[in-house]
Amino acid sequence: MLSEYERITQEYETLLTLKKEFYLKLGKAIETGDLLEVEELKVKLEQQLNVFAENLGRFKWNIFDRRLLSSVKKKENYCVYETLEGHTGWVLTLQVLPDGRIVSGSSDGTIKIWEKGASGKYEVKETLKGHTGCVNTLQVLPDGRIVSGSNDGTIKVWEKGASGKYEVKETLKGHTGWVNTLQVLPDGRIVSGSGDGTIKIWDGK
Repeated sequence: MLSEYERITQEYETLLTLKKEFYLKLGKAIETGDLLEVEELKVKLEQQLNVFAENLGRFKWNIFDRRLLSSVKKKENYCVYETLEGHTGWVLTLQVLPDGRIVSGSSDGTIKIWEKGASGKYEVKETLKGHTGCVNTLQVLPDGRIVSGSNDGTIKVWEKGASGKYEVKETLKGHTGWVNTLQVLPDGRIVSGSGDGTIKIWDGK
């Protein structure tokens, strides 16, 4: 019979597995347009999360060595601080600029830059439009430029123009499928992964 600690740990691992499965099926659903299986898995994930939260609330923390439970407790003590609304589609990717502003990419085809307003809450500072498909992935270069990858098969490099607003500096074409992931190498080169089954390394020198 499982102890309370073992049961909580097992339930947490189940949640992680369901989360990974959800995002894998979500990626496939974006390609096929069939969201039924994703919706069913979402319901299952929410149900499992509710069960975990309920059991965690009844957990007798004081009778266990807190060092053994730190990995569970630290991962579950977040709460909603703000809810940012502005996109009209799914938010697929997030990054943070060097100055602390948040950058988001969405299935609505836009990139939004969020910064704290006078109220102390995050507000949309800029909306970047240029892609003709979902913005699947974002990265921030060391100099503050933004790189985005999209369903339209392109990678766009955005930098601040004379107006102080971000503009498309360069559009990288080469993939024949959706650009699903981006990374930046230590030397500043860009690495992209695509639904066409290839990985490309882009050198701006």
